Parts: sequence; C-alpha cells; structure tokens
Amino acid sequence: MPINWFPGHMHKTMETLKDQMKTYDLIINVLDARAIECSNNQDLLKIFNKPILNVAMKSDLSDVKEKPNILFVDINNKNKRKEIIKAVYKKLDEKIKKYQNKGLVKYKLNVIVVGIPNVGKSSLINYLINKKRLDARNYPGVTNKISLWKIDDSLFINDTPGVLIKRIDNDQVGYILGLIGCIKKELLPIDEVVKFGYEYLIKNYPDLMQKLFKSNKLSFNDFLIELCQKNKYFLPNNKYDFDRAINFLYHLIQTGKIGKISFDINNI
Repeated sequence: MPINWFPGHMHKTMETLKDQMKTYDLIINVLDARAIECSNNQDLLKIFNKPILNVAMKSDLSDVKEKPNILFVDINNKNKRKEIIKAVYKKLDEKIKKYQNKGLVKYKLNVIVVGIPNVGKSSLINYLINKKRLDARNYPGVTNKISLWKIDDSLFINDTPGVLIKRIDNDQVGYILGLIGCIKKELLPIDEVVKFGYEYLIKNYPDLMQKLFKSNKLSFNDFLIELCQKNKYFLPNNKYDFDRAINFLYHLIQTGKIGKISFDINNI
C-alpha cells in the first residue's frame, strides 16, 4: 500500500493515554482472534509500563482457540466472563496485597481496554459489566472518547477509541486488517485486498472454499465471473458487475460468514 491512517482524534487519544497512564493498574490488550499478530498494536503498548492481559475477541469466527498467554473470548459464552475477571485480579495480586498490607479494605483497581479499531473493545466491556451500555458495531470508528465503567466494588474499566499504528508498511498486514474490518473499507484498494483474501483462502482453506463455492481451483478473475453468473451480478449493458462480486466476498470475509479462519498462519 502503504496505508497512512491516523486521524486527529487518534492523536488526541494517544496524548490522553500518555497523560493518564499513571492512573491505570492494568492494560487489557484486545485482539481479533482471526489475526492475533496483525491486530496486536505493539506501538500502543510501548507507552505503558503496566501488567498486560491479552484477550482475543471474536473467537467464534476463528479456527484458532488457544495460544500462550491469551484468553480467547466468544461473547455468546457467558462462562468466560468470570475467567477474565479472575485473570485481571490475578495480574493485580501484588498491588492488592500492598493495599491489604496498608489496612485498606476498600480500594480501586483501574483497568484500561486498548486495541486497534473494531477488534471488539466495546463488546468486551459490555460483556464484563454484564450490560449493553456501549455502542458495539461491526465497523471501525464507533468509540470516540474514553469512558469509565464499574465491574464490581473494586474493579473499574476504561474504554478507549481504537488506535491504529501510524503507518502500515507491509501490504499483507494492511490487507488482513482490512479483511477483518480494522481499517475502513473506503481507505483500502478493495480489489487488491479481496484478491489477496481469496488467494489466501484458496491456499489455506480449500475445503471451505469448495463447500461454499463448489470450486477451489479458479483464478480470482474466473471466480469473479462465476460469482457474477451465479448471483446474476450484471450491469445494465450486460457486462459483469465485478464491483458487486468483490464487495460480496469482502462482506463474507469481514463479517465471518465465510467460516472459521485465521490469518496468522505462518505461510502468509
């Protein structure tokens, strides 16, 4: 590409986080379970010197269920909520003991949730506070300010807008972030992104592609032609509506309707 996407509100968010980082006791680093490595914002984490709990959201859309030091979460599974809260308290055990040694019965633990856009930060907070308070939608840029929520009498959690790394120099990383919805579609060379996604799926998930499209051997162009023919995607002049076919496949991948996949396979 490369992609440059660092709007003004993200500069403001970064500065706010730097100013307030002394008030946070723990960082919940939210990742997309379909692309653990690509959705991990190391540049953001470097501004903190705090314990980190890695949580992979959208695990119901990923064929990866376990990785060291990462909690995989499907918000449809209510049992994970207690596990996450328990993990937070375990990470903060040393700080809690310091409070207790000082004779403090009531204390406040301040946790902040960070991650790139649309990885599921607001969904995670709604899950943890057990209420639907935050707007959680399947596209980037919904959260635009830092907000504070109570989990229990001691534990408080802060939401932040998604902060993307300043620059993405690797085309494939940019394509993957686009395919999982972390970069706005309008900012992408969508033809190239979907072509990459199609070829990746053909290579790594041929059985899935065979099941969905009855073929796993077509070139991208031939696939688009077949998709247009099957779905009757035609322009008024009876030419193939390739844009519609491309957007159809993009939607299937981005929303997870394509099936359970992972973009962290080593042979990318």
